[in-house]
Amino acid sequence: IKVKTGTAVSWTNSDSAAHTVTSGESSDTTPGTLFDSGLIKPGKSFQYTFGKAGEVDYFCSVHPWMTGKVTVG
Repeated sequence: IKVKTGTAVSWTNSDSAAHTVTSGESSDTTPGTLFDSGLIKPGKSFQYTFGKAGEVDYFCSVHPWMTGKVTVG
């Protein structure tokens, strides 16, 4: 997804399993330094406002093959 600086992005879990939205990559030594939703139960949401331009990778810590990227700017 591409957004402007200052945009709030919301992730909603429409699955039957819990997931996370964790900044970084699963191979990082300290993932989640920018944001970490904790477990998002089915039907619940997590929101984060992107204040700086750049590219931010994210993944689910429960299912690390589930990844995404937000391009800000």
